[in-house]
Amino acid sequence: MDISEFDYYLPNELIAQQPIKTRDQSRLLVLNRATQTISHHIFNELPNLLNNNDLVVFNNTKVMKCRLYGKISDTNKDIEILILNQNNDGYWECIGKPGRYLKENAHVSFNKDLSGTIIAKYSDGTMLISLSNDNMIEKIASIPFPPYINNLQDQNIDRYQTIYANETLLSAAAPTAGLHFTDGILNKLSQKGIQKVELSLQIGIGTFQPIRVNNINDHKMHSEQWIISNDAANIINSAKQNNKKILSVGTTVTRTLESAYLTRNDKKTSNINSDTRWTDLFIKPGFKFNIIDMLLTNFHLPKSTLLVLLSSFASKDLIMWAYEEAIKEKYRFYSFGDAMLII
Repeated sequence: MDISEFDYYLPNELIAQQPIKTRDQSRLLVLNRATQTISHHIFNELPNLLNNNDLVVFNNTKVMKCRLYGKISDTNKDIEILILNQNNDGYWECIGKPGRYLKENAHVSFNKDLSGTIIAKYSDGTMLISLSNDNMIEKIASIPFPPYINNLQDQNIDRYQTIYANETLLSAAAPTAGLHFTDGILNKLSQKGIQKVELSLQIGIGTFQPIRVNNINDHKMHSEQWIISNDAANIINSAKQNNKKILSVGTTVTRTLESAYLTRNDKKTSNINSDTRWTDLFIKPGFKFNIIDMLLTNFHLPKSTLLVLLSSFASKDLIMWAYEEAIKEKYRFYSFGDAMLII
């Protein structure tokens, strides 16, 4: 399929620059695949849209401070580095700009306590950097807000974390579908008897790197680490065995659950295993979903792997129609924007 099939026009004014005052007051578009209908709601209505027998799965990753600003030591040129994860050799995978300054063996200075050297640079734009003091990253780095968010007010920085985030795995981006949840929403889910469970996926370039090829089949996903605990695996397996519907909160949860199914130990059963693995799963039209039954998500960028994933869960035509309706109704888009529930 050509990537142009996943393109759409979005007016700039619909890109949410600030979070809404109260998390659960975001709008919620509900897309019903069976009836091919759309309805409009407020996010705090979510518990009423689910059944008592459902299971909701969250990604509890926490956004780390990982955006570093510095200079090339020998030219004094300004650069920006986004730290993604650390490999087994102790080097940090990263992306940076301007790329023309960040060449192999380039020495970078961030402040008097932290410097680094570009060890390797790859054709996909990723690099490996060796840092002089890893412990300084969290002390001097900043939260890596997406490039389409400008002049975010300091008092709203905490809104780029979910309320249930923990440090099991740290990420370079937020699982944005979860940003709408409040303690009140979680309590209402519990009161209704809806089960909740958490897993972890370390969000990195695999999630937010754009598709730069014409044929989506030529796109290669970067690997991201996921963790499913024994308790979480048991709850998910029990839910499937008892015909409960599973709501995936976000595309990262979706990729984790479906990856866990594809890599399960016993292919004769549908049971997933507790594990820590890496996934480069690219979900595109034709993919068979085996775990999730419903998907909660924000509105994503054109030509992105996330939009392709949604077009695999529902049909491409249905998703593009939903996006047209969201634009017509002036929904807020992207990380701090509104949500869509696909049932």
